[in-house]
Amino acid sequence: FNGSVQYEFIYHNLDTLFLKDLTNFNRKLMQHLVWYNTKRPHLSLDLKSPLQYVLDNDQNSRMWWTSTRFVLS
Repeated sequence: FNGSVQYEFIYHNLDTLFLKDLTNFNRKLMQHLVWYNTKRPHLSLDLKSPLQYVLDNDQNSRMWWTSTRFVLS
């Protein structure tokens, strides 16, 4: 994930980063992350986006969810 974001986004937006326009850089980064998780095909997910993969495999995905509740003893 980090390598993909670095290669696909940061390297192509260095001009914004070097201009120290962090607000614009962060806005572009958020747009990229939304695209990355909703539209971009992933080879490891049979060329589906993570969102599409979860929607297609909802039944299997729920099997692996764990509780994160903190229990006091």
